[in-house]
Amino acid sequence: MLTAIAGYYDHGKIILNEQPLANVKMDVIVTFLHNKSESYQNLIIGSQVYKIPKRLKTLAKAINDSRNICLLEQGWDEDKAKQIAEPLWIISARFLIEYALHLYDNADALLEIPEINPVPNGTIDLSWRTKNARLLINIREEKNETLAYYYGDLYNDRFPVKGYVTTKNVTLHLVQWMKDSLTV
Repeated sequence: MLTAIAGYYDHGKIILNEQPLANVKMDVIVTFLHNKSESYQNLIIGSQVYKIPKRLKTLAKAINDSRNICLLEQGWDEDKAKQIAEPLWIISARFLIEYALHLYDNADALLEIPEINPVPNGTIDLSWRTKNARLLINIREEKNETLAYYYGDLYNDRFPVKGYVTTKNVTLHLVQWMKDSLTV
């Protein structure tokens, strides 16, 4: 059974409350926990708590706002679009925030904010178009594993990067390309 974690601060401690997902409104899946004495806020995605530096709050807000794609019903494109599964959205949100935190923590770089979009086949796209480059990452289930397929270039197919990575951890060659091409 899927569960959601709701959280709050109580005298400086994070209190987490696990509940069956069927009994929880969608807005509990991503919950911000603010600590006014710290320079970060906590972002809970599924059961994972992330410390989000204030400089990444716009990205955290974009992730939080994107959760609404899980509310789209079958046929949301007025054709045969599949519903976006909540577990896939959670994996996609974690993937994005983990890459952004890796760049911030290891290179002091801020990842540009991508578009986070549903795809009619039930997958999720993360799409960047910056002045320097473009990158599309499609998060999907394949053979009981969630993978991130990507294609990026510096426009006009210069220095293309293409392939797939697991969503379970940050892959250094992809994060390096992001750092060189998609950071502020």
